[in-house]
Amino acid sequence: MRISMLAGGLAAVLLPSTSALAAPQILALVASERVIPFTCEGAQCTAELTAFCLEEQRQAPLAGRLYRAVDPKRLTLVVTGPNGLKRSVPTKGFLRFVATRRGIAAVRVEINRRILARLGAVKIAIRVAPGASLVPYPHAGDKAPHDKREIARIVGPLRAIGTRIVDHAGASIEAARLVNQTINRLPTQGRASAAQKRNAWSAAIAERSPSIGRAQASTIYRTCVRWNANPLTPFSLRSCLEEEHKLLISQLNKRYWDAIRPGM
Repeated sequence: MRISMLAGGLAAVLLPSTSALAAPQILALVASERVIPFTCEGAQCTAELTAFCLEEQRQAPLAGRLYRAVDPKRLTLVVTGPNGLKRSVPTKGFLRFVATRRGIAAVRVEINRRILARLGAVKIAIRVAPGASLVPYPHAGDKAPHDKREIARIVGPLRAIGTRIVDHAGASIEAARLVNQTINRLPTQGRASAAQKRNAWSAAIAERSPSIGRAQASTIYRTCVRWNANPLTPFSLRSCLEEEHKLLISQLNKRYWDAIRPGM
């Protein structure tokens, strides 16, 4: 299974060097096209957003590193009220962005559950517009923090190249979006029930016409379901899909890095 390859083959590409102390990479958020639902547990509601790296020369972020949106207007909250009506609201600084263990491939976005009450929401989701980017919050120990000129170059012309190569990557990015939609509908902890698995996939592909990207995502989903059906498998369906999602994004990220290298 391809997942067994990830620990070795992708580690050199996606994992940070423990000796590197510079600020980590600026990340791009892939346009979502559809809203991505939050899952609320305890005091926090969270969702995972598809991302990719805009700076090959810097290290990938360690899990837990905080980021901020360069242009918050590219992110919109979609709240559902008790009456079932939906409305879009600006993020207004409500959101916190946190690097995950998947490095550059996904960022966790968090919102305090109390905000839902303030917004009169029973459910909440997020939409990512094209061109969204995240910059790491500076740490006192960062030896090479980002300066304003560097940020402007990366989130401007380089982000535009990333939009063309990654956000518009056709079947590959469509498959990644569908896998991510499925991930966000599965339990964050433990194993999903058979019904939860079916419902997560059905909701992910709802209102999406069949496409090459959907076929690829379906193959990934079915493979992970079969793998997870083994009672001796220590990992959840969600974990399997997360690794496959990371593989899809890492391949697209390499195309972007190739395109921005001098002489390419």
